[in-house]
Parts: sequence; C-alpha cells; structure tokens
Amino acid sequence: MIDMQFHHTYHSEHASPITIFEHTHPCHELVYFVYGDGLTHIRGKEYSYHGNCFAFYRAGTVHDEVNPVPCETLSTTFLCEFPDIPLEEGVFRDGDQKLFSLIRKLRRLSLTSSPHRDVLTEACLANILVTAEKIQKHQSNSGEAERPKINWSTVIDMIDNSYREEVNFHEIASEFHYSYNRFRHLFAERFSVSPHEYLLMRRLEHAETLLLRTKLNVTEIAYRTGFNTSSAFSKAFRKRNGMSPKEYRQLAR
Repeated sequence: MIDMQFHHTYHSEHASPITIFEHTHPCHELVYFVYGDGLTHIRGKEYSYHGNCFAFYRAGTVHDEVNPVPCETLSTTFLCEFPDIPLEEGVFRDGDQKLFSLIRKLRRLSLTSSPHRDVLTEACLANILVTAEKIQKHQSNSGEAERPKINWSTVIDMIDNSYREEVNFHEIASEFHYSYNRFRHLFAERFSVSPHEYLLMRRLEHAETLLLRTKLNVTEIAYRTGFNTSSAFSKAFRKRNGMSPKEYRQLAR
C-alpha cells in the first residue's frame, strides 16, 4: 500500500484573467480545472488545458498557470513516501468527470469535524490517485493526453551526438513527458525504425567510414562506435552488410 498523507485542498475562482507565476511545492499537487481555458508550463514545457482537465505536478517541479479567461480550480496537495508514485506530469482530460466528483468529495470530507476525517480523506485520496492513473494510462495509450510536441530534430541530434555511448531512451522519452513505449511507437511511426534500430544504424554507418578511411583495427572501431565487444560489432555489421568488417575493408580497396 502506498504510504501517503493528505495535505490540503484549495478552491480558487477568478472572475478575471490571472497568471500564477513559476513556483514549486514541497508536496505533490493535482490541479483540477473546473472551467476556463489556459496554459501551464511544467519544467519549461507548455501544455494547454480546458474545463474538466487536470494537471499533475510532482513535489519540487517548477510550474505556472496562465489563465486568460475567468476560471475555477480545485487543487489537492499531498505527501507520498513511495518514491515512484505512478502518475505522470502533464495535463489530462476527465471526460466523464469521475475524478471531479472524487475531488469534490475529498474537499467536503476535509472540511468536516468527524473524528474519522483523516482516515476518510486518505481513503478518498487513494481513490483519486488510482482514478487519475487510469485516466492517464488510457489517454497515453490512445494518444489523447495533452503533451508537448516532440521536437524530432532535437531527438535525432541527441542520438547523433552521443551514439558512441550508451543512449538512455527512457530519459529522452521522459524529457518530453512520454513513457518509453509510447515514445518508441511515435519514433517508429515517423522514421520507420525503432530508436534502438536507428542508434545501431548510426553506429554502423560511422564504422563503415572508419573502415574505409582509417587503419584502425576492428576491435578499436567497435569501441569507438559504441559496441561493447568486437564480436557484437562484427555480428551486427555482417547482418547489415552481408560480410564481416574485414571483408568490407578489403573489398573497398
């Protein structure tokens, strides 16, 4: 069971435009946008939101809210001892308003003087987090989640600039607030190969250049192009070119 502690709910209603400048919280925060359209920046990335959307910000995350029209929000803050809380940062749509109903219930419970208030609020909070996670997973799988667009030129530059090393595609996906599985799917849709296949292609292309233009031996070329062993390099090279690296070099001479 996740060890968590409910902190507070805040209700805000603004009859005129308002901007909440960049800030952080020591707690996790779930903001529900009851009505109003606007933007929020999470770690410098821009998301749009509308009525019946919610945003999740992890503790310590820099974020803001830009509300150019009247708006109403319900903010819930909480602590969680579980280090990898299964919620993604970003903006998501609460289509059937199930989450909205639970958050209103949480606010009502938090304002009561019942001796069981703490138990009831934390049980309700757990239900909110489970519901929010289900919404996120569904929208992530269907592509409905409001996320920043992936700058594919930046992604390719990141790979091209570090292909000689271990490339952590999970971290790259996280940079754009995507799960790795979703990122891999979108990458393959755009480039017709997976991220790892593209990385391998770049390594082998550079290896071909080194074989033709230098006198480096096969082992040295393998390490310079990101392979852990010369045998792994030779196997991948043969699969791509139909011959060993030595045969490739000899054929070109």
